Amino acid sequence: MSAPPAQSTSSGSRVLETRRPFSPGRATLCSLLLWAAGAQAGEISVVSTTQPISVDGRLDEPIWQSAPAITEFMRFQPTEGGAPPGITEVRFLQDERFLYVGAKVADADYPIRARISPREQINADDQIGIYLDTFDDDRTGYIFYFNGRGIQQDIRVGPGFASFSWNTVLKTGGTVQSDGYTIEIAIPWRSLKYPRVSDPQQWGLIITRKIPSEGAKYSFPVTERNHPRIFTQAAPLTNVRPAPRGSGVELIPSITMVQQATRSGDDDQLRWIDLGNDSPGATERWLQVIRPSMDARVGITANLGLTATINPDFSQVDQDPTFINLNQRFAFFLPENRPFFLDGSEYFADSMNSLYTRSIVDPVYGTKLSGRAGRWSTGVLHALDRSPNPSVHEGDTPGFSEDDVQGAVAATQLARTRVDAFGDGFIGTTITDKRLIGPGSELRGSNTTGAVDFRIPLGERWTFDGGTQQSWTSGQAGESIWGQNVQLGLARAPGIGWGTVLFLSDRTLGYRQETGFLNQSGITDGFGRVEYTFEPSGVFDTITPVVEGGIRYERNGEYGGFADVDLEVLINGIHRIELEGGIRSNREGLGPDASGRSVDMVTVTGAGIEASYRAELGRIVAVQASLGSERVLDFDVLAAADETSASTTITLRPTPGLRLDTTMRADRLGRVSGPTGTAALIRHWTTWQFTKELGFRSMVEWSSGNERTNRLATTALLTWLQNPQTAVHLGWIERTAFDDAPKTIDRSVFLKGTVLFRP
Repeated sequence: MSAPPAQSTSSGSRVLETRRPFSPGRATLCSLLLWAAGAQAGEISVVSTTQPISVDGRLDEPIWQSAPAITEFMRFQPTEGGAPPGITEVRFLQDERFLYVGAKVADADYPIRARISPREQINADDQIGIYLDTFDDDRTGYIFYFNGRGIQQDIRVGPGFASFSWNTVLKTGGTVQSDGYTIEIAIPWRSLKYPRVSDPQQWGLIITRKIPSEGAKYSFPVTERNHPRIFTQAAPLTNVRPAPRGSGVELIPSITMVQQATRSGDDDQLRWIDLGNDSPGATERWLQVIRPSMDARVGITANLGLTATINPDFSQVDQDPTFINLNQRFAFFLPENRPFFLDGSEYFADSMNSLYTRSIVDPVYGTKLSGRAGRWSTGVLHALDRSPNPSVHEGDTPGFSEDDVQGAVAATQLARTRVDAFGDGFIGTTITDKRLIGPGSELRGSNTTGAVDFRIPLGERWTFDGGTQQSWTSGQAGESIWGQNVQLGLARAPGIGWGTVLFLSDRTLGYRQETGFLNQSGITDGFGRVEYTFEPSGVFDTITPVVEGGIRYERNGEYGGFADVDLEVLINGIHRIELEGGIRSNREGLGPDASGRSVDMVTVTGAGIEASYRAELGRIVAVQASLGSERVLDFDVLAAADETSASTTITLRPTPGLRLDTTMRADRLGRVSGPTGTAALIRHWTTWQFTKELGFRSMVEWSSGNERTNRLATTALLTWLQNPQTAVHLGWIERTAFDDAPKTIDRSVFLKGTVLFRP
């Protein structure tokens, strides 16, 4: 461990310093003082107990007082140095089923923010964070955040990877006082992966306390802001005695009942699905309405698990957001929210972005094996997709076209192996294979890739990483082509002082990645960024000037490039202002000639400017706003255009359980020759959380542009959620188009229930 343990068993830590600027010299002095305190107090040890613990947020069981309290915290954001207001105490207990965490904040001289929010939505609240490096390898771990009412947020992290959509089962309770809060947490051993050893284990530990009214975060032990390998700073948590069997067997049955009404033509009436048992195809129509499914997870060992799903319902409870972009060139990247793909996702992520799981649209089934042993980690995935999407084609590069995927299924396989190396780095290999199979087992196309990637830490903040991926693709006509992708990156993570990113990649014309997001081929990309963060005195916490630029060159002679100068300012911890200006140039061709080279090239060069502001204005109001304008190349007509965009999001929290979010966005594309394009979006979310488990959410969204009529989307969702795998959702969705008169496009009502069994 690079950071020695720092602990105090004293009754509490009062205010030492909260707002004054802090120099590197003072940070070093405080680090030494905390190190000395830790050396005298000994290691952080988990206390074992057989006494029952009621997870109610009160810490009134006598056994809590036998566990040493961690009390010494130091600010690391927005500036370094200074203890938090009041008292902060965190203690650890364990029994054969749970790791318990008790946290207490008292004598705070500011209003506590602790709302009754849906799970995960606590970023604007006071928080306690628990970071656990269960393998004590400085690479992978779990991050848990809790507000004063025990509302949970969880994140899974790996080398250069973080899954914010990952969810697991926790038990929490919280109570809020006028000057603080108390949180009681029970983390099941079955929710974690850890080494398969019977002796007491040592894990890495970081604890944070967040105070949003100051825009500040404090940590134990002393940590540096924006450190690229956060767990190298962890303190040792000793005498950890997890259950030897790991997660065991988990069964998650679910059932979804959906009734939909659609139109088959412009003049047709809106009709619900006909479920008549006497008509042909009635069984298939019932399966559209009632869909049972089963997920199963088997913890083979404490650190190796098998996951399978049969007839999965991969529908999402919330719709994907509507995007507006008058100058859209490629598809939007959509985040993954489906539990099967999120479980163990860190074992499948590589530097080449080989797996974009949203490319697996509607699997018949899926299986995954993932885990680690010693320095080695492995992830294996297989899924059969009944509704594969076509991919992007460029020139004569083969791939999966609309004709190829019509009536076909896609079998997707991925195998990933990673070994720890270079201190805190790694070497990894990834193999992917995707095959389109038509009726009669006809092979319509295949894409196979093999990749090697690496990450090499250079000192505390520098990282060198990269990799290469080879691809072999064949189409329905039997043609086959080879391609290659090579990329290298060098970065210094920004903290106080310098931050740098340099990146270069090259993809040959034949390169395809059908399991990835975007199959752009025959292209070379380069990007560079340099920034320096100052800590001035007065109201300014940090000032960060940034210079960045990039270039894209395609084999057909097209190219793009930009150079920007930014200024990022943080005031009083809560006001974030960014100003950006620069120039950019794009060159595109109207079409390829016989050799595949674009002809009739059009080049557009112009300047742009953008300003943005973000702040939490007290307990009730939060604001985000941006305004920008630039000269661009209109990709639809390949001509110059002036693009202007403005957006504002206002969040109101008038009561602890009510949240109102309103977003307004307007875009204008003024073409130098041709009609002006406009687009607009107004979206309003109402979130009303009655209790920790029961909440209601509704959305009203009006949008126009993107060459379509005005549309209105409305949703309503009532959710009871005991944990991420035990929940009931009742929802309604409707979309309406406005032309000469309003016309409902489709309507659906659904009921979805899932239950977690842990025998």
